[in-house]
Amino acid sequence: MIALSEPNITGLEKDLVNQCLETGWISTSGSFVGEFEEAICEYCNSQYAIACINGTSGLHISLKLSGVERNTEVLVPTLTFAAPINAIIYNNAFPVFFDVDKYHTLNVEQVIYFLENETYEVDKEVFNTKTDRKISCILPVHTWGNVCDVPSLKDYINKRDISISIVEDASESLGSKISVKEKDIHSGTLGDFGVISFNGNKIITAGGGGIILTNDQNKAKEAKHLISQAKKDPIRYVHDKVGFNYGLTNIQAALGLGQFKNLESFIKRKQEIHKFYNKEISNINGLSILEAPENCTSNYWLNILRIEESFKRDREELMAHLKSKSIETRPIWFANHLQEPYKDFQSYGIDLAVNEIASCLCIPSSTNLSNEDLFTVVTSINE
Repeated sequence: MIALSEPNITGLEKDLVNQCLETGWISTSGSFVGEFEEAICEYCNSQYAIACINGTSGLHISLKLSGVERNTEVLVPTLTFAAPINAIIYNNAFPVFFDVDKYHTLNVEQVIYFLENETYEVDKEVFNTKTDRKISCILPVHTWGNVCDVPSLKDYINKRDISISIVEDASESLGSKISVKEKDIHSGTLGDFGVISFNGNKIITAGGGGIILTNDQNKAKEAKHLISQAKKDPIRYVHDKVGFNYGLTNIQAALGLGQFKNLESFIKRKQEIHKFYNKEISNINGLSILEAPENCTSNYWLNILRIEESFKRDREELMAHLKSKSIETRPIWFANHLQEPYKDFQSYGIDLAVNEIASCLCIPSSTNLSNEDLFTVVTSINE
């Protein structure tokens, strides 16, 4: 089987995990958690990094510390994994769904248009005209490793001088950067918070896990406090708030640290895979590969095949054909505003996302794929 996106485990991870086992510190205490946080913090050029049990928990806490509270609203793309939507609801807030652009990231122009024409302002707070609820946050997702145009959102918020926070879902975009005034800025460090995932299918993995990025010292301290059950005195079991058991374990951090040491080579391989697909698929009528924005250096976490009506197979037929060749593929996510748990929430002008769902397919992008594997994928697609 040629896998879609499987972890690439080397001997270094095993060495570090064994070191962790030998110390006896395998739960949420131990030195590897701090080392992993420091490594990601420095790599992303963030002031603070707080390791947590998964990306969803990181989004939950980041939204909570960004002013997202009961009966407020968060603007979010419909084309995303369900985790950011659920994190909004965990905070008793309401998602408002928006369309995506041609790179599958939040349609920033549409969001700005909505804020200009469908809201009103009271003391720098912005309210949705349709619902009279306060808009507390925007949650862009850096889909497939493509960095959303967060700088334009920030410019608009600053120019209008309004109180709306930005929490970036950077689950898929470790290593992706966007050029801002001729300077490359890492995804997840543009807004108030950013969250990276280390799930098994991501560019590096800790067998799960996530990291919260922020440049706010007080909020970083509070995030660390909340994910650790809000212990005021951990020896005497004194708690000052309702906390969460969201800490990353030391053994996961050891695995993640071993993976991190291969990150640059993994990114290089992802870029080579994308370049190969882009070149070879361009020779097949009716097919193309999703590209990254010009001002973005993508990690190309997953490659997305666009299938036009002129191609000999539709998406479902192509998936079945590739499965018969032992090649794993997946459709892109189903639009969240049409899903049963979320269909009663407001959606605004969604068009492209729905069309993309029927015509796009995730194709194998693991860093351990050989060139022969890639050739097999392309040949099988064109059979």
